[in-house]
Amino acid sequence: MLGSVHHIGYLVKDINKSMNAFGSLGYEIETNPFYDAERMSNFCFMTKDDTRVELVEPAKESDIFPLLKTYNNCIYHMCYRVKDIDIEVSELKKQGYLLFRDKQAAPAISETAVVVFLMHSRMGIIELLQEGEK
Repeated sequence: MLGSVHHIGYLVKDINKSMNAFGSLGYEIETNPFYDAERMSNFCFMTKDDTRVELVEPAKESDIFPLLKTYNNCIYHMCYRVKDIDIEVSELKKQGYLLFRDKQAAPAISETAVVVFLMHSRMGIIELLQEGEK
């Protein structure tokens, strides 16, 4: 069963401009912008009260860069905490979700975090996050 929302992922063209926009709404920087070579994107986490957003600025070589042409700056995905990522992926596949991106480490979240991305025609993209043992 999916747990609570860990963050809302935003696809952005310019991470610094988006950080300023979120900052004007009262969001504070949780992690400074950094480049993830495996995902070929810049990332930054910002928080306000109990809400965390992840800003994702893909490089031109990234597989998600083409989404910017269609969606501009927009919500890209919801990330849910899970206890067992493999069980959840199996259950979601039974509900029609397709694996969008294989399970991989998520060092931006924690040293032990792993994530996977799935897509559903009626839901869009969701990310599952398991923290703890890999």
